[in-house]
Amino acid sequence: MAAFPASLVLVLLVILRVSVGAAPDAAAVVSRIAFGSCANQSAPQPIWDAIAGFDPHVFIWLGDNVYGDNKRPFRVFGRERTVGPWKNVPRFYPSTEEELRGKYELAKAQPGYARLREKAQVSYRQALSWCLISALIVSSSSIVRYCFVLSSLPVSSSLHSPGFVFSTMLQL
Repeated sequence: MAAFPASLVLVLLVILRVSVGAAPDAAAVVSRIAFGSCANQSAPQPIWDAIAGFDPHVFIWLGDNVYGDNKRPFRVFGRERTVGPWKNVPRFYPSTEEELRGKYELAKAQPGYARLREKAQVSYRQALSWCLISALIVSSSSIVRYCFVLSSLPVSSSLHSPGFVFSTMLQL
């Protein structure tokens, strides 16, 4: 039974090695991995200091590295009703390519994230399977010490608010 979590860690490291490309030092071992999600490029992001302090070798975005949709404001008064169940109007609409590029540039300009990008390789969720990550976190608690950092900024305490940043860091 103890071999299962170890083999899971080995699979994760192989996937990481392939997905992030060759490391500058071929003999380098990835031993610190940080995961994150839900970063609003337009809001303060003090969580990056905690993540950089963990000194990860790899940072993996699990989703929402920028918020790419635009939000229509609800209209309470006026000619068109956009509030309530009686009006079926999409609340969000996609950004243009130019707007999206600007949002990514704004995200990369966050000072803490810029420092992290200098120190660690950054990859995205497509490189890993959610199931593999979940299984690693759940099944390997005996061989992996993990640190969970949760920062809910003053904007809102909702998980889907623009001010919420989530990060899980693993030390192998």
